[in-house]
Amino acid sequence: MTTTSPVQIGQHKNKDGETFGLSWWKWEEPVEADYRMYFIKAHHKDWGDKIYTAFITKNSYPKEEDATHLATSYLLQEIKKRLDKAKEGKHIILFSPMNHEGWALI
Repeated sequence: MTTTSPVQIGQHKNKDGETFGLSWWKWEEPVEADYRMYFIKAHHKDWGDKIYTAFITKNSYPKEEDATHLATSYLLQEIKKRLDKAKEGKHIILFSPMNHEGWALI
């Protein structure tokens, strides 16, 4: 799998004062793929990395710019909510539809 280079998108400090460095990158999907796959990594100095993955269908978001915007705005906010609940290196991990637009967060 070929991916883009990671892009740093700042830090998030949760309500307990834990700080996470955030970055994102995407899969360079083949033309025939019907979805785009984005990754957002939360790095904690003691707990290590947690990578969240989003699948965004091309049917729902045909323009790559729109899919990227969704991944780096709304999805990022959802990840920050999960990081706010992270305790002692344990992150909430689940697969759940986040809306009815054909994408999900792991």
